[in-house]
Amino acid sequence: MSGRRRRTEAEPRPTEQEQAVLRFLLEQRYATSRQLARAARARYGSDRSAARQTNRLLQKLGSIGLLHVLPRTVGGQARGSSAGIWTITNRGARLAGNGGADSEQRKKRYRRDQDPSLTFLEHTLAISELRVQLAELEDTRSLKIESITPEPACWRPYLGSAGQRIFLKPDLAVITSTLDGYEDHWFLEVDLATENPARIVTKCRQYQHYRGSGLEQRRTGLFPAVVWITPTTRRRDQLAHRITSETDLDDQLFTVISLDEFQPLLRTGASDYNTRKDHPHD
Repeated sequence: MSGRRRRTEAEPRPTEQEQAVLRFLLEQRYATSRQLARAARARYGSDRSAARQTNRLLQKLGSIGLLHVLPRTVGGQARGSSAGIWTITNRGARLAGNGGADSEQRKKRYRRDQDPSLTFLEHTLAISELRVQLAELEDTRSLKIESITPEPACWRPYLGSAGQRIFLKPDLAVITSTLDGYEDHWFLEVDLATENPARIVTKCRQYQHYRGSGLEQRRTGLFPAVVWITPTTRRRDQLAHRITSETDLDDQLFTVISLDEFQPLLRTGASDYNTRKDHPHD
């Protein structure tokens, strides 16, 4: 066999703005045009400019095969074409820096001929929304985002009671720091009010078991606050009541909030936020 091969033409290097979009979709899988424009807002002079320039950039990346927009039938009219739901292609993933991943794993993750289920899509977009709100919060200089680790990199392996390997699977792992030098660690869980509360309790027990392993504390010196983010205050109250009613759960480990409380929680910190919530007139 000859040791010679034809040299292929190198892919053009993405611009900084293009690379930011590719990296976001590489890590979060799906996002709407609006979410991507909001995530890029700091680069532009106005919301309108961010939306216009981001839409132009998305159309360009789609036309050259780096991104794929879901058909308007996926996710319904409101979540489909009008929202412009985008995902990255295999080629886009290589340019975004995922070229070292296993090729079969990469194909499975970024295959565009199998549209996602509505449940999976809504959950993934909700996680992307947290990512966008984190970017917006950092843009206001209210705090600094030290790290954001998406799935599956944020999963934590540990041993179960029978010695079996188990994975704790947060939706996001985040580290933030405040202006006065405090660092907060977070495990974030998106709840869309579609799960039976009993399943949420089961996941809380898994967090408690993982904390009992001591693995996280040995790695970082502390255990992150576990935050459930719900779509409504009614669902928030339902889950909070269910968690506190379980006598085997340490309810101080868990914080349940609605989505509009997400940024205030990050600014305040879990322990201070819970104290203020429990004693609003202090």
